[in-house]
Amino acid sequence: MNLACQNSIVNTFKSNAFDGETIEDYDCQLTDQSRINGLVTIAQLRLVNLTTEPINYYKNKEAIKCTEWQSQNMLALGLDLKRHIEKNTNRYEDLKIYINSLNSIEEVQKVIWDTVIPTT
Repeated sequence: MNLACQNSIVNTFKSNAFDGETIEDYDCQLTDQSRINGLVTIAQLRLVNLTTEPINYYKNKEAIKCTEWQSQNMLALGLDLKRHIEKNTNRYEDLKIYINSLNSIEEVQKVIWDTVIPTT
């Protein structure tokens, strides 16, 4: 399940942060996560006038060249990234709890990332 969680996180995530309307796919490899988090810091510093450094990042997964972002839009992208990671880690934690509640090896072996966890 750990590997399934990692794969789900590093795949892509969706956001409309660039223009507030169009939902785009964004890469989510570790370098992408790190870069977005760094740009979120720059956005915060710009909002309190501690830097004028530009915020350059890809408009979407398909872009081959970076575009300048507004601070508020980069903060929104960072929040969407955080929510994407959190959704997947919460799913992983729920699956671990579910797996630990099972009574046989056969039951555990049937559990996959998309398994619907029964409610009690």
